[in-house]
Amino acid sequence: MSKKKVKKSTGQKPEVIFEKVDLKSFEQEGRTILASLQQKQLVHIDQQQDEVGGTYLRGDFDMVNWKDLSNMGGAIKSTLVAVGIAENELMYSMTLLYRTSDHWNPVWILLGTNTPDKAYDSQLVDKIVEAVVVGLGQNASGRIDDISITTLDTSVQPVVKRVVNETLQKIGGKKIIAPIAVLLEQRHATLEGKLAPKPSQAVLTPTLMQLKGKLTAFDTETSEISLRTSDKKIAINFNPTFVDLIKLAQVIVGKQDVSISANKTISVRGTAVYQYVPDKKLNLSS
Repeated sequence: MSKKKVKKSTGQKPEVIFEKVDLKSFEQEGRTILASLQQKQLVHIDQQQDEVGGTYLRGDFDMVNWKDLSNMGGAIKSTLVAVGIAENELMYSMTLLYRTSDHWNPVWILLGTNTPDKAYDSQLVDKIVEAVVVGLGQNASGRIDDISITTLDTSVQPVVKRVVNETLQKIGGKKIIAPIAVLLEQRHATLEGKLAPKPSQAVLTPTLMQLKGKLTAFDTETSEISLRTSDKKIAINFNPTFVDLIKLAQVIVGKQDVSISANKTISVRGTAVYQYVPDKKLNLSS
């Protein structure tokens, strides 16, 4: 089997070497290979034979980790479905251990079922897989070698970006336990290090909200008012200088319904932040 060397990064980090997987041998009748991933875990497994001629495998099976391949493979599959390459029920993923020299590496393969009215565009599939991998590795501390962002149709780009962002919201910033080879039609790319960070969900432009409910408490140290609405509890930031604390305490003791004006923004973590608007009066409902 031929070997492909990946560029050496700065410092003393050793180069990553992958042995090419002969994907055609895993193609099934009526199905086309759409994407495949190999992770360089170098698991040691031996084939043994017992005294009565039975064959068994012995090795570090508990060391095999499928999580990275499952996460990345899931993102690739979801993107292909979202773009319209194939319906979810027409795609099938398989996993296997592939022998490379003296060790075994886990491999993930995605196959698409062939139908009379479905012809898979291998070049388009490769471009989408490439875009997903680049998106997951973008701005990461690791690297993606021998790969560049391919221009996709403008109708496809936002779909890829959406699925990549949804994936990174769940696993962004996580360390990849071992280098992953992305086996494309004409080339071989490597992803290692960390995934891109979780994308910011911040919305800094404030939206004026009218919040209704009952005030339950306030804290001058944290400068927060607690408001209980019909379905949740909300913490509202306030500046004590602009709030009549005596009146606020009276409202809390009286358990009156109130309507408070507050600006709502979204933090980088995607949580709502409310800020009391000081030029608005604390209106008590009748």
